[in-house]
Amino acid sequence: MALISLPLPALASDPTGLMVIFLPGLVFIVVGTLAISYALTTTIQHYWLQFTLRVFSVALVVSPMQVVGANYWWPNIIAIFFNEHFNILQALFHSIIITAIAVFTWWIVKNQTRI
Repeated sequence: MALISLPLPALASDPTGLMVIFLPGLVFIVVGTLAISYALTTTIQHYWLQFTLRVFSVALVVSPMQVVGANYWWPNIIAIFFNEHFNILQALFHSIIITAIAVFTWWIVKNQTRI
């Protein structure tokens, strides 16, 4: 009787299992994006500009985007498939924030004083 009175979650509407299907494609796209951005930025002489462009290109693909309005955060490249809830300005904002954090963290690591 207790099992009947307890509400059970509706698992049919939970799209997190779909992420398993998208994961190999996401890895392929991230590696491809990194390879293309690496090839296109090899002629840039300024190290930090080169590094920032590479990080931004990958962050643009993998930065999180809320889809379906139900607290599901998926990478931008997958959120594009759910285009009714895709916002390009939010994607750019999240990518810029992730890039700034990654570049600043790498700057701190790279500029540590050596003992």
